[in-house]
Amino acid sequence: MELPSKLCPLTLGIDVAIGRLDSCLLASQPWRLLLPHARAASAGELLHAIAPFTHPHGLVAGVDAPLTLPSSGVWRQCDRELIRRGIPCYPPLAKTFALVARFAMGVVEELRTAGVECVEVYPYAARVLLQLAPSARKATADGRAAIRCALQRYVRLQGLPEVASHHALDAIIAGLTAGMYVAGRFQRAEGPDGAIVLPLPPVP
Repeated sequence: MELPSKLCPLTLGIDVAIGRLDSCLLASQPWRLLLPHARAASAGELLHAIAPFTHPHGLVAGVDAPLTLPSSGVWRQCDRELIRRGIPCYPPLAKTFALVARFAMGVVEELRTAGVECVEVYPYAARVLLQLAPSARKATADGRAAIRCALQRYVRLQGLPEVASHHALDAIIAGLTAGMYVAGRFQRAEGPDGAIVLPLPPVP
């Protein structure tokens, strides 16, 4: 297994559902999959999965889940900013999504204690901004194939199974967004009750 040099930063992408974390580990220069996919039920299991590749201290993770809750109502200002830009999203307090958010916050608290810097990301927004087949339906095989094809413009997907789920693809996009954050190629949708890291679109 080829490991990256110390000059090659790694980023972690995490797609969150209740009791489940789909993740990948990306190396940059250029971006490529070091750990194509790992599924865990807790922060501890996730840290164990990445242990053969890197130490968590100083690692940056892009987390696909709300990491804050609205100061009032069901929407945060950063969510409203996405909607203003024409990017739909779910309110953090919408039924099941609220449970995902609270689970993610607990996971992130443990990861931060271990030395991982965690930022909230939104893979669909990244798909829109980077033109990663934003109109494709990730729940379908054809949609996932289109997303995968577009994603290869940015990330070498060697080692990722052809039948990879949309959770795995979202984790890769989350890791790519974290990589662009580390590289300074990012913007934020933000407000007093939270911030979402977004990739900068490529220069025409």
